[in-house]
Amino acid sequence: HVRRAELVVGERKLEIQVTGEILEEGGKLLEKATRLSASDKPPPTRPEPSKCKWCWYSRFCPHS
Repeated sequence: HVRRAELVVGERKLEIQVTGEILEEGGKLLEKATRLSASDKPPPTRPEPSKCKWCWYSRFCPHS
């Protein structure tokens, strides 16, 4: 059983304790990502102007 996980992005490293709750939430997110990637429709949007300039979908998004 996994009890700890390290997430590394660039120079940043975060260690988390793996719990049943975290595994359940991860499973839900994976299912959602799988459904979205299999769909021909774009994902639903919740515009956050500070992030829009970095979003690949901004060229297609009706909010930008």
